Amino acid sequence: MEYPFVFETKNICIDYQLKKYSLRAVNKVSLSIHKGSITALVGESGSGKTTIATALINCISEPGKIVEGEVLYYHDGTYNQQFGNAKQIDDHTYVTHVEKMDTQQLNFFRWLEASMVFQGAQSALNPLMTIFEQFFETMRVHQNTPMPYKKFKEKVEKRSREVLDIVNLDSDRVLKMYAHELSGGMKQRVMIAFALLLQPKFIILDEPTTALDVITQDYIFKILQKINREQGITMLLLTHDVGIVAKFADYVGVMYGGQLMEFGTTMDIFKQRLHPYTDGLISSTPSIIADVSKLESIPGNPVDIRNLPLGCVFAPRCHKCFHRCEIERPHRHYFPNGHQVLCHLYSEKTKGDQHE
Repeated sequence: MEYPFVFETKNICIDYQLKKYSLRAVNKVSLSIHKGSITALVGESGSGKTTIATALINCISEPGKIVEGEVLYYHDGTYNQQFGNAKQIDDHTYVTHVEKMDTQQLNFFRWLEASMVFQGAQSALNPLMTIFEQFFETMRVHQNTPMPYKKFKEKVEKRSREVLDIVNLDSDRVLKMYAHELSGGMKQRVMIAFALLLQPKFIILDEPTTALDVITQDYIFKILQKINREQGITMLLLTHDVGIVAKFADYVGVMYGGQLMEFGTTMDIFKQRLHPYTDGLISSTPSIIADVSKLESIPGNPVDIRNLPLGCVFAPRCHKCFHRCEIERPHRHYFPNGHQVLCHLYSEKTKGDQHE
């Protein structure tokens, strides 16, 4: 039986150590990413989406650091020697602790096994190099091969054309172009092609359609969905756009104040909305067929992670808040279908206390 996950985080905590104090950007998050799925993390700015995603490839911005928990990557064992610290868990699956990888192992792991399209990735293109030159440099750095230069160049060109074809770009034209000659949508598709270049099994997409028009956004997401379905590449999507999540994601995690408030299949999340914050996010999303006057905003301001509430981080803004929410951190509740929620409303101990 094939192991169902690609990545798992277990009670991971990530701190940013500043001069005068430490900020906990991610607080005891346990997240499982199903193999072959598109999993989305949604939430307001500062909720910890990007921090938890970069932890998966051990690429957290300085001075961020994993201080507790584990980041586990499940693979077939092909590159055990390059990864190190791999442990076999069944006949077909090995697990590696990403947080224990050294610099050399991470250099091999990133791009080849897991890659990332960063937010504002359009600015990542080198304005002084053609697209082909940048493809060539990427493959040269991450693939240590004794192949002769001419033969390696032919290999890079062949692969470059393949990935540009996948994202529906004219390879004959685009490979010769510089960044300034590409439109915004073309730049974004080139960056997705970069992420596919070394045939990774997992891609992180951090707001991949920022600053693009709605039509281009939809076009790019359809390309990503096609890549996921046809090539089986697992994807983690970070976004504010709940509408995009409903249309393209298989699983959804809702982040707030550095915590995973709710996680489940997209259908379960939108149908049940167990956590009050999830309900608020979905209820505040505009629709072309819904009555705009019935939209509801979430009251108050996002939580300040420098000064977290004593109890639930969402309590000051929650319309279902009761006394226990203000004084005690909630425990995670798991349902038989795999759905999970971090809320006192689903604790047996809470029953009867909600109207104190």
